[in-house]
Amino acid sequence: MFFQSALTNCFIAIKNNENSNKKISELVSNSWLDKYEVWNCEGEIDTECSNNNVTYVEGEKNKNKEPSRIFLQATAATHIFCIAVLERYINKTAQTLLIKSKIEYFEKFSLEEKWLLLPLFLSKKGFVPDQKPFQNFSELIKIKNALVHDKGQKIPYDIKNGEVDVYKSLGLTIEDAVRSVKTTKEMIEKIAKLIEQEPPAWIKDPSHDTIELR
Repeated sequence: MFFQSALTNCFIAIKNNENSNKKISELVSNSWLDKYEVWNCEGEIDTECSNNNVTYVEGEKNKNKEPSRIFLQATAATHIFCIAVLERYINKTAQTLLIKSKIEYFEKFSLEEKWLLLPLFLSKKGFVPDQKPFQNFSELIKIKNALVHDKGQKIPYDIKNGEVDVYKSLGLTIEDAVRSVKTTKEMIEKIAKLIEQEPPAWIKDPSHDTIELR
């Protein structure tokens, strides 16, 4: 359920990012846009930028805000659902394979520690922390923490600025969303191999491989 939700939100983010980028490209291609921006930034009407042009740009900006909003929400949801998948999977696997006394001890660890330690608790070889996919998993946790603890700030709307630094720091990019989904899949497949268990059917669905960087 959670993994399907992550996939769905990732596809929504990709689609709305494409729509937003298309609208931005159409606006930026207008030769008089720089004149509009001078008028807009300086707070004085530039006589070279007609009222019709100003009305048009303001209207197009408002239209673009909706796909941009959906893109940001879907990207954030992708990360959160991926964390939910990984937390639920490691806890359920531990409950199935560990004895009760070890489960109570295991539950005290952080999510990152649980993934590192479960194979070792089962006397199996574990993940290498500074190698993929665990390396990307650690980055996903950092993104989740940044999103959950973000205090928020108002960001000026800039037509030409397709990527805002604060969004990058929160993992709100298509690249990060796709990476989170792929990392989730790779982590589950990897630990299943390490502990000699069959990965769940829903993680092996070939349709998941259709997510590609755009």
